[in-house]
Amino acid sequence: MVRLLRTSLIAVAALVLIVYAGARSVSNAAVDDNPEFAATVAPGNGIAQDELVRLDLAALLRTKEHANFEPVAVRARDALRHEPLALASMVALTEQARAAGHPDVAQALLDYAGALSRRDPLVQLELIQRASATGDVQGLIRHMDEALRTTQALYGTIFPLLAQSLHDSRLVALLTPIAREDPQWYRLFIGEALTTPAALPGVRQLMLLAPNGSAARDPQLRINLINQLVATKRVDLARSYFDKLHPDAGGEIVDPEFKHPSYEAPFGWMLSEAPDLTADFVRGEGLTGYAASDREGIVARQLLSLKAGSHTVHLETTPAALGVLYVDVLCQDTGSALSVSVDRNKGAFSFVVPAGCSNQWLELGLRDGDDSRSAEASIRRVTLS
Repeated sequence: MVRLLRTSLIAVAALVLIVYAGARSVSNAAVDDNPEFAATVAPGNGIAQDELVRLDLAALLRTKEHANFEPVAVRARDALRHEPLALASMVALTEQARAAGHPDVAQALLDYAGALSRRDPLVQLELIQRASATGDVQGLIRHMDEALRTTQALYGTIFPLLAQSLHDSRLVALLTPIAREDPQWYRLFIGEALTTPAALPGVRQLMLLAPNGSAARDPQLRINLINQLVATKRVDLARSYFDKLHPDAGGEIVDPEFKHPSYEAPFGWMLSEAPDLTADFVRGEGLTGYAASDREGIVARQLLSLKAGSHTVHLETTPAALGVLYVDVLCQDTGSALSVSVDRNKGAFSFVVPAGCSNQWLELGLRDGDDSRSAEASIRRVTLS
């Protein structure tokens, strides 16, 4: 993890600094709009000089291996004579001392700049690079947090780096206090991390370790996490996460009485919403499905994780409804259908799960042999034996 973060951060640091310098140059009307003009008309304007140092430093860092920091260091010293809080100038002198082979001086200057401001992104970027270069993972995360709290310009750079390293349990442990504190950037980072397959187990762990944060409570992030885990064939992790969210959801079939439409799919019921083939939860009735006269198909489905062997699904409904209802079972990995034997008098649908079929789609459908009329049915309860 440290090596990945270190390499990536060093590679992008100059680019981030350039982006930040550009954003910074339009942030404050007078000096920031045209610092060169401001410094020309008022050479004693330390803030204007510091802005020029910031822009010059960004250009130098693009070719850092061959950079001559002395000219920008001269301007930096001048800026600091007029403005003791010229942070970009302190960073420039840090770079100049480092390039000149004076690491102790560079460290002292950077520590001083960090003590003066925890909100300056340029200072934080330098602290991030130092932490990554020295293997200080805890400091790396602390400075990343401080930088991300300061400016959104760093999101696009730091988020992917953190996400790519989130498979490391040490990083999860370091991010847990941040997840509990729940700064504004954290929920946005979780959304980014959900697009990185390697990060998904770490995201799951963070969501469980900080259950009261805005990310862990966000319904869409919960759904996205479960579906991404299922899509990347980590159904066991997705199901265990769902079970921790809803410890009373039910047994092998979740929500058998159709009372909780908010349960996350695919472990909660997924309903068809097409106008001519639809289903809904109805209080006191369970699941009600409808198929137009020329339509048939699945109205509800749920992902199960049954063991190999014989199983029977029982539908608690009316005899008339059993005339149009059917049950399909498919292996989730292969999509192959299992043979289902039907006893409509008992509302029983039996099948055998073969070895190697760890997860199965249970599908409830409507089918009417008479295409001249619609089909409707309500199911009060689904049980499994």
